[in-house]
Amino acid sequence: MAALSFAEIKGQDQALTLLKSVLAKRPTHCYLFTGPEGVGKKKTALSLAQYLNCPHAKLDACGICPSCVKIANNEHPDVFLIEPLGSSIKLEQVHSLTNVTALRSFEGGYQVIIIDDAHLLTEQAANSLLKILEEPKEKTVFILVTSKPEAILPTIRSRACQIKFNALSPETIIGILGDSAKDAAYLAAGSVKTAQDILHDEEFFPLRREVLSFNIEPHQKMSQIIEQCRAWKVNKAKALLILSFLSLWYRDLLIFRTSGNENLLINRDCLEEYKNYPYEADWIAVLELLRKYQGYLKQNVSPELTLIVCFSQISSLIGTL
Repeated sequence: MAALSFAEIKGQDQALTLLKSVLAKRPTHCYLFTGPEGVGKKKTALSLAQYLNCPHAKLDACGICPSCVKIANNEHPDVFLIEPLGSSIKLEQVHSLTNVTALRSFEGGYQVIIIDDAHLLTEQAANSLLKILEEPKEKTVFILVTSKPEAILPTIRSRACQIKFNALSPETIIGILGDSAKDAAYLAAGSVKTAQDILHDEEFFPLRREVLSFNIEPHQKMSQIIEQCRAWKVNKAKALLILSFLSLWYRDLLIFRTSGNENLLINRDCLEEYKNYPYEADWIAVLELLRKYQGYLKQNVSPELTLIVCFSQISSLIGTL
């Protein structure tokens, strides 16, 4: 693995400026890195671990000393990465940290504990972590990484220095993944991880084109909607993806109708369709409807039936203005 450094974190200048200003005073014992998935939070946590343990660090870690290389290769005895086992981070995982923090660091620097997806701590695990944080040990630093800070105990949040990471621009994602990721970058909601998932999903773009080609029209025949929804043979994940395609499409239509600014569009390849789209509606109501049915799909409902009812209700809203 290549060495990590702050200089390699792309598109997060504001977060890095705040982090460096905190470090310039003195490292705090707990950081909370928040923001969308796949925007560099975990990578920055590892960069911070390098910085704290690099003997040559000034504004950044050197990236080449034995300590930096060990951290980059996940071999440093004083840097620990805690990740979910299955769907949660369990009490036993946090208990294991108690034994770690009771000891001095092996190499004389900082002990750094990175907890990825910290919002997945079970209640018991979170309470156990809180007890550790209430009695911070010198030269021990916790870095909690999460896309859902509201799911973390307020008493933990209050003890952490929060650093907020933003969604990345499509241009930044293209710079990281290369020109072949251009189409995926604009559909990735600012996330490198999402862009990578799109690129690895062979069905993504064909399905997107199918969904966007199925024009929902005013008072559309129910038989047409049922036939199309059945043809997609949806499961829950696929139905959510279909509704996300529609949400982005109608979001772009609303923005184009109100601003005329094509640079704000996510579906750049649909510009001519937006220009020629013949219908009007309360597009905010359409987007709220889609959001509601995305919520239904996260419950125990039939994905196919959910799509059919959702499409039917969209049809009833289109052409009403």
